[in-house]
Amino acid sequence: MTDAAETTRARPWRGDGWGLRMAGLAWIIVAATPFYLAYCLSFARDPSASLEAGTPAAAVDAQKLLSVARGGASGADSNLPTVARIFLDSQWTILTLVLGLTAVSTWRLYPILWRVVHTGLANHVLLLEVALVLWLVYGGLSGMGMPGLFWSPEPSDQFTAGMGVTLFIFWMLYLLFVSDYEAHREDPEHRAWSSLAPVLRRFLPPALDRLVPTAPPASEQMGWFVFFAASPILTMLALPAVLPTIRSGAVQEIVAGPWLMGLAGGAVIAVVVVLTRIPTRLNELRRQALGRRLDLGQLWRLDSDRLDPEGNAKNMLIIVGILYLVAWVFPNATQRMFPPAFSLCILLGVLATFSVWLGVRQHRKSRVIAAVAVLTLVAGSGMLDYDVVVRDLAGKTPGAPDLYPTVLEQYRYHLSLSQSKPRTYGEVVDLAKFQKSRELSDGAADFAARQKLLDRWLAGMRWGGSESAAGAAGRGKPIVVVVTTSGGALRAGVWTQAVLRRLDETFPGFHRHTRLITGASGGMLGAARYVALHAEHGADRVMPQGGRHPDFLAPIAWQIAFHDFLPNALTPFPVYNRGDKLEDVWLDYAPELGRTFGELAEKEKAGEIPSIVFSPMLVEDGRRVIIANLPMADMTVHLNGVLLDESRDALLQRYLKGKPKDKNGRLKTAADVDDYDLEYPALSSFSAMEFSKLFAEHEALDHLRLASAVRMSATFPFITSVVTLPTFPARHVVDAGYYDNYGVNLGAAWINSHKDWLRKNAAGVLVVQVRAFRNEKRLKILDQEVYAPAKPPAETTIGLYEWVAWGVGLVPQFLTLIHEGARSVAIPAQGVAMARESSMFFRNDENLEVLHDVFKRLTGDDEFFRTVVFTCDTIQVGQAAQNVETLNWYIDPVEYRQIEGNMNRFDPATQTGRDRNHLRLERLKQWWRSRGGEVAPD
Repeated sequence: MTDAAETTRARPWRGDGWGLRMAGLAWIIVAATPFYLAYCLSFARDPSASLEAGTPAAAVDAQKLLSVARGGASGADSNLPTVARIFLDSQWTILTLVLGLTAVSTWRLYPILWRVVHTGLANHVLLLEVALVLWLVYGGLSGMGMPGLFWSPEPSDQFTAGMGVTLFIFWMLYLLFVSDYEAHREDPEHRAWSSLAPVLRRFLPPALDRLVPTAPPASEQMGWFVFFAASPILTMLALPAVLPTIRSGAVQEIVAGPWLMGLAGGAVIAVVVVLTRIPTRLNELRRQALGRRLDLGQLWRLDSDRLDPEGNAKNMLIIVGILYLVAWVFPNATQRMFPPAFSLCILLGVLATFSVWLGVRQHRKSRVIAAVAVLTLVAGSGMLDYDVVVRDLAGKTPGAPDLYPTVLEQYRYHLSLSQSKPRTYGEVVDLAKFQKSRELSDGAADFAARQKLLDRWLAGMRWGGSESAAGAAGRGKPIVVVVTTSGGALRAGVWTQAVLRRLDETFPGFHRHTRLITGASGGMLGAARYVALHAEHGADRVMPQGGRHPDFLAPIAWQIAFHDFLPNALTPFPVYNRGDKLEDVWLDYAPELGRTFGELAEKEKAGEIPSIVFSPMLVEDGRRVIIANLPMADMTVHLNGVLLDESRDALLQRYLKGKPKDKNGRLKTAADVDDYDLEYPALSSFSAMEFSKLFAEHEALDHLRLASAVRMSATFPFITSVVTLPTFPARHVVDAGYYDNYGVNLGAAWINSHKDWLRKNAAGVLVVQVRAFRNEKRLKILDQEVYAPAKPPAETTIGLYEWVAWGVGLVPQFLTLIHEGARSVAIPAQGVAMARESSMFFRNDENLEVLHDVFKRLTGDDEFFRTVVFTCDTIQVGQAAQNVETLNWYIDPVEYRQIEGNMNRFDPATQTGRDRNHLRLERLKQWWRSRGGEVAPD
């Protein structure tokens, strides 16, 4: 201590409170930031917003300015692009300045924290968890919607999230201090306090450094450590509340007041807990209760050197354990009480507490017991081939078959070390036996069956409206429409609904013209609603506009925090999971998704509703599972009879030389050998399996709900649990977007298979492509990148605003250069991602171009086949890179309204609508009339 004081007197610039002054300056900048941003906002004017009213240029709110800054359009005479650049770049400059001041003011703290972190492995877990929470608050995993859990538009949820994050930070710092304190019980001179005390004195000015005690008890050491270490982190947490560019979600106000109140509330609670030492007193009370005594005097006069970390950790685990039990018994009440962000902090805190508790005082026995228990439970879970089931195939919905083996049957099979399917193993389908039972002639039969369905549809169509063009090509024949919709979670679902709603309004009987709807992921949610509602009502217009704003992410996040991670992950039997939860919230939002394929079949056969086709992918072999009422066996095999294959006789002789045996151990003869044994020499591949035929014995498709099919088709990483089909061997189903995220491949295959029928009986063929993302430009323009953040266009003339924009943009430009340098490391991974995504686009365009050429040759009519693309280019709230696809089951209300109106003309005042979609719809009307179709009046 004396050395520190002498050093301070010798070098006064170290001990005169510069650290506190710089920290104070940082907070002054934070406090002044909202006023500065409001001042910037006052310069923004948009003449187009008030052009019709003949009033002066209207003021602009912060959300609109941010939309322009992220690539949204503005009026030609507007100053929004330049002001938006100033507004956006200023915030990054302020962020850099405040973080720099904070880092410099507390720089001596970081070596101490680094040393403390390295005192034990568990401390690294604490550090990673704190970094994870900060990353999420600052927009990490925005594609999955995770930042939206913290920046909810609901003030109460945002307040609770801020308080939860603050308490989590203090919780982690307490565990960090305790871990260091216990690790140096034998050598207390090496504890963190010995290094922290001089740092605190140098941080404070001379008038305040005397407040730092010379030899404080353990409880005071803990208080100083926790609050000093928390100060820079709290600054980092407060910054997004005054910098709307940084935080996720639509900007209702420049300042996120509920978040700041939550931070303050969490800090107050932390102060109360530290000063009153509530955890230690609770632990003493628990000990007295176990000893059947009560000494209030001892409870009040606690030893100030007593931290009791082991007891506090036990108490915390007990309290959280009770909380988990309550969440299991009363899920709805707990979900309302603990919003998702708060629940996530609890989950991370439990993991950290458990890790530190195992490390306190070298609990070797506890570590061994915990490790053995966890490994045993994991091994038990590993013996479950069918841990996540399709409820409609597990007898959990009315009338549904139960095809899965019991838990005991699965354990028995794995313990037997057998590779063959047991005799009693539920009602799972043996894939080898299933494939042997299929005939290649099934493809021709299925094709003929689909042709009959088209004939029946054609007979029921009344065609030719009052506005039909006289003598139009194909008059008297209907237009055939195929709709393909992209993946993209809730954004894609809402956009699909919006497009189909507008098409229903524009073209009477559009749903009758639509013969096939296919796609991937969230787009199929909207498509399934469209088909189900038409099946229920039969009217031309069934898709309601507006309605309740859905939030499917919060229930999933709560399910993960309180159930799926613990205890579900270690439960050795199938349990209700986040995928089931997602299905249930869908059904609550859209009850029509509870309709089964069996209930849709009759109207589909009659041609009254479109055929909907889901195509999730199998993890194990990359094949698709075709889920549809349509028979499609001919689309599951390739090159049948086309391949220049080997001589079957030569293959047979070669096969028999190996002396193969059947399942009874008898040598096979030539009569016993089938195409399965010879690997189907005439075929190139089996690319898919049909759900209806795979489980035909139990008529499982008739009992499969649309919600379950959407869930299988929209199973992307982490957010939704991967389901297992009741087959042997087990097959796991994931998102259809892994194979084709746009549905064009399957739609084009259907059109190609019926090209001759369409040539004879259709007035034209239309493929409607529904795409949920702002990626159209980069597919055509060579200098556009997918991961580059959208930017407003720069002014062509240099004025005062441009000089200001240049000045405040220097720091963001420097940060961009750093990002570009670091990004080079990720180029190989980026190449893999682009190979997957872009190849789908370009391959689909090639498929459609081939179809156009085919129909042009068949009909001699260049206009017979057409495709139209409707792209949703609204701002993805909370994402900087606007071209990147989202996996988010939550959409901000502002973005939701913009998507709903994106088929309209663009309105710069509300940033809704897209002129190109509107113009394409007008062009589609012309084509529709030219083919003899009817168009509703505007």
